[in-house]
Amino acid sequence: MEFTDSIKVTSNPGEIWRFVSHTGLEVPDTLVNIPLPQDTMLTEFMPGMYGIRFSHTSGIGYTGSITNGNVTLPLSNLCTNPELFVPNLSQCNDVS
Repeated sequence: MEFTDSIKVTSNPGEIWRFVSHTGLEVPDTLVNIPLPQDTMLTEFMPGMYGIRFSHTSGIGYTGSITNGNVTLPLSNLCTNPELFVPNLSQCNDVS
């Protein structure tokens, strides 16, 4: 199972923020796990506000860093889906 996540950076307008390195980041909204390319740039969606959306696998998470060439920021996250237990599931009958 996957999580969709995003990061946002506030900085000066007109900069270029990109990933220096990362593990566990995947292209969002795909049916297969496609790794996000290492040099992926964040989008400036408002002057001085940069962001990107991505997916990561439950229980594995991600780590990495982004840079504008002057400042490098670390990032990481780990999310885990809960395991559900349904008691007496084997005793359920199909009522057709």
